[in-house]
Amino acid sequence: MPLLKTLWKITVRSFELFCLFIIAYLIIGEWLGKQVVNADFEPDPAGIKIYIISNGVHTDIAVPSKTDQIDWTTFLDPSTFEPPPEIEHPAYIAFGWGDRSLFEDVPTWGDLTAPILIRSMLFPSTSAMHISYYDFGLNETNNSIAVNISAEQYEILIQAFKSSFDLDTEGNPQSLNCCFYSHLSDQFYASPTKYHMLFTCNSWTNKLLKDAGIPTARWAPRQESIMVHLRSRNLTE
Repeated sequence: MPLLKTLWKITVRSFELFCLFIIAYLIIGEWLGKQVVNADFEPDPAGIKIYIISNGVHTDIAVPSKTDQIDWTTFLDPSTFEPPPEIEHPAYIAFGWGDRSLFEDVPTWGDLTAPILIRSMLFPSTSAMHISYYDFGLNETNNSIAVNISAEQYEILIQAFKSSFDLDTEGNPQSLNCCFYSHLSDQFYASPTKYHMLFTCNSWTNKLLKDAGIPTARWAPRQESIMVHLRSRNLTE
């Protein structure tokens, strides 16, 4: 009996500490999410128009598929996408990053279960890049916000995108050929970065925007922490 009581106390205390940790995580995330960085950003009307896209949970960064800086179709072959883009040079390409197991096991948000979510948040896991080609131009909406950035800022994003891929011995991204979304022309690639609750898919987007000098949150485990700072500014003129 004393052993059972001790085990019960340990279990209860562990659960209490876990709950406190989750509460602290949410409070800190909300607090840091409201703090803006790069508030002095000035858009470059003659620069490169990118889009930050949210589906309500996850964020992507979309950039032109071909500019003077880079032709992404030479790095990420559109013919390997499912389905392939309809035109040779699609207008835009969107970059997203996240937990590989979530991409593989959760084709729709209705497939997300508590065990899958807890596993992805509490234990560092393998990640993947999710890339989509858009044949035609994107439109600005409440969940798709345009930002005009300079060539120098775009160069920072280019290097950050490339460093998010796990390359093979020949320097090529390693496609996973899985998890395709029926409404997109997309492909998944291996990524070397570990996913965990302190660095989520939105944290990845937030870091790239922050490093490129684009207004965003100090820390953003939620997509809204990113989008709210973009919606409140004129970022194209």
